[in-house]
Amino acid sequence: MEKVEQRIRELTRREGEANYKCRTLATKLSVLEKSEKEAARQYKELERELTKVQQQSEKFRLGFEKAKQKLASSKESVLGREQSFRRLEKKNRELESKFPEFLRQMEIFRGRILDWRFIAPV
Repeated sequence: MEKVEQRIRELTRREGEANYKCRTLATKLSVLEKSEKEAARQYKELERELTKVQQQSEKFRLGFEKAKQKLASSKESVLGREQSFRRLEKKNRELESKFPEFLRQMEIFRGRILDWRFIAPV
């Protein structure tokens, strides 16, 4: 009889331990399931953020490409203006160098006209 009672107490104790382990494992499982759901939610949120960042990155890349093209166009324009400016400066120097000769010839021509007026019969 005593062995039976001892066996009943031991089985009762084991049942209590098993119930405790079961509740502990169920709690851990519940925590893990909540953590899994939270991790899945965070993963989806990160995927959305990644998509947004990729879209912004593409937008910035396109803006950068446009800016590069505009800069290249501006550089070409500036280079063209500089070349035109150099040509005009060269032409101006040429004209300035010819100006004294032009004045000299004009004075000679004016002198001839004056001489011609005095020589010509009235």
